[in-house]
Amino acid sequence: MQEVQSLVDNHIIHEDNLVKLLQTKSANEKLLEDENNFAGIVDEYTAGKINDTKTYNVMTTPLALGLAGGKILPVTIDGSKIKHIFDGHSDGMTPELLKQIPRAMADPMMILDSYAGRKIVVLDLKDKQGSTIIVPLELDVERSWYKVNAIASAYGKGGESGTDYNWFIEHLSLIHI
Repeated sequence: MQEVQSLVDNHIIHEDNLVKLLQTKSANEKLLEDENNFAGIVDEYTAGKINDTKTYNVMTTPLALGLAGGKILPVTIDGSKIKHIFDGHSDGMTPELLKQIPRAMADPMMILDSYAGRKIVVLDLKDKQGSTIIVPLELDVERSWYKVNAIASAYGKGGESGTDYNWFIEHLSLIHI
């Protein structure tokens, strides 16, 4: 703390700015906080307490998505989408996999363009069948009167034989690796 005080005493940093500096979380601290909050939301689902009509905060838009053209906004998911992920993709997705989404989105394998202004975040995660997990995102949409980047789904792109790489080649153009 003496080192910090000497910055103020030597007029290297103004006292008002020092308070802001000390209150700022590191990117990793913020990601860990987002990860823990989202894990709690997934636990709500497994306990049967998820609200279909509620929009849940997942994280802040990761830098990689910002570099690929997404605005830095909250990343959210609707309760109905969480239910769809498990009801529609129960062969591959698990609650433990879904809990890993925020950290994996912060360091994706690649981000692809899709239709209607969507981005597809390709994660370095595999589902139970060995398929690469993708997260389609609707960018800059309104949820509960706020602009957000909304997760439309999360699932392994493939099947029993693993990842369907031809789908990536045929349908999407690459933005960021």
